[in-house]
Amino acid sequence: MNIFNSKVRKWLYGVCIAAVPVLVYFKLLPPEASPIILPLVLAVLNVNETDTERPE
Repeated sequence: MNIFNSKVRKWLYGVCIAAVPVLVYFKLLPPEASPIILPLVLAVLNVNETDTERPE
């Protein structure tokens, strides 16, 4: 079973998008880092809009 299918990756990306402002609020992440962190998470999770699986 592949837990990193496209739906799970999209869900994780959504959680990360919500978590970054919380981390900034609690001063666990500097505000200047948030524009760098989210694209990195997007690239790692390989989220796309077509909802198709990545080629192996």
